[in-house]
Formats: sequence, C-alpha cells, structure tokens
Amino acid sequence: MEKKYPIPVIVLILILIASGVWWLNAGNKKDSTTVVSEASSAPINTLSNEELKTQVDETLDVLMRIHNVSVIDKTTSNPESVIIDELTESMNDLNKLRGLTYRTEALLKSGNQIIATTGLVLDTSTKILIKIYDSWIQYLRGVDIYNVDVSEFQYQLALFQSSTHDAYLTLVENALMLPMVTVEFAEEEGGENTVNEELKKHFLTKIDEKFTDIFAEDDAFYRETKNRYAVAILVRQYKDFFNEK
Repeated sequence: MEKKYPIPVIVLILILIASGVWWLNAGNKKDSTTVVSEASSAPINTLSNEELKTQVDETLDVLMRIHNVSVIDKTTSNPESVIIDELTESMNDLNKLRGLTYRTEALLKSGNQIIATTGLVLDTSTKILIKIYDSWIQYLRGVDIYNVDVSEFQYQLALFQSSTHDAYLTLVENALMLPMVTVEFAEEEGGENTVNEELKKHFLTKIDEKFTDIFAEDDAFYRETKNRYAVAILVRQYKDFFNEK
C-alpha cells in the first residue's frame, strides 16, 4: 500500500521555517529619544532604589522570556511530523505565556508609575498572545494530517503570523518608557532632571546579563534576513536612551 504524505513536503517546510520567528523590520524602529517626550509628567514613585532594582530585573526577565517564546525552538525536516511538531511547540509556548501572567499582573501593580505602565503593556501583550496561540492550537488540533487543506493551512498560518507580529509591534511601541525609571525629576519648575547613576548602572548591567546572547543572535538574524527580533529592538533602545545622556 502506497504511503501517503500529509502535505506537499517542500511547500509546508518552506512555510514553517519562519513560523516561530517573529521579527520587526528594522525600518519600524522608533527613535529612542521619543521615550523622553512621551513622559509628560514626573512619575509617582513610592519605591526605594533596591525595590526598583528588583522590579527592573523582573521586567527585563519577563521581556527575555517573551522573546524566547517568539523564537522557533527547532525546524523539522520530516513531513509526517511537521504538524505534530508545530502543535507541540505552540502548546509549550502557550504554557510559557500563561506562566508569565502572574508576573505581569504583579508588575502592573507596582508602586512606580513607569514600572506599572510597562507592566500593563506586558500584561496586555501577553494575554493577547495567549489568545492568538490558543486559536492557532485549536486549528492545528483539528487538522487531519493525512488530508490537509493546504490553502486553509496557509491562511491560518498567515493569520497567526500577522496577529503575533502586530502584538509584538504594539509591545515595542508602548514599552519604551522603562528607562525613565532611572530619571530623578526636578522638584521645581525649570529645574534640571538627573539620572540616578546607581539605577542606571544596575539597569545596564542586567541588560548585558540577560540580553548579550540575544543581541548576538539578533545581529546574525539581521545579516541573514535584514530584519530584527522585536524584543531585541526594544531592549537596544533602552541602552540607546542611556547612551544619549
């Protein structure tokens, strides 16, 4: 009996190679100087330096984990297992996202307005991604791997990719203010704002600890595709904020 393949091999593998890689075109990068202009007033802050350090660490760690969800864990060359592999990876990613929600919900309750605003962005983005992944998984669960409607598969994959891309773009555009947590605003009108050097040093150190490898991967991805990973773009702009000071 002749063995049936679930989908034309070349078509499906070419489609799926990028299915777990979410990027933003470098042209979408927003100038980091707009971070300053978006902060219209001094943030409310009831936290000590040590508490702020802890919450900066937590925010950066959540961003790192969101980035890790966005990158494909492996590619497949076996046409018979490609749907199962995609389903398995997507379910793992969904579980990781669900595991982040208690952390994002805690951040949005921060005693610092900048952290709380960033936490709200992360919480909203994570929950949007959860809905997108859930819909994608429900579709994959219903696919008959021996009788796949390729056109419908391509449509559902394109919908998943575009929806996820939009979610990451929204995250990047709305989480730019985080470095402002280090700014000490003048108490008097016309006074000079300053940067808390202790917080700045801690912020940059944690970026290096958590994102050095990610930046290297992002550079390699850019050389290959001329595109960059969304969260890498965002965190690079955090560093740019301090470089402009």
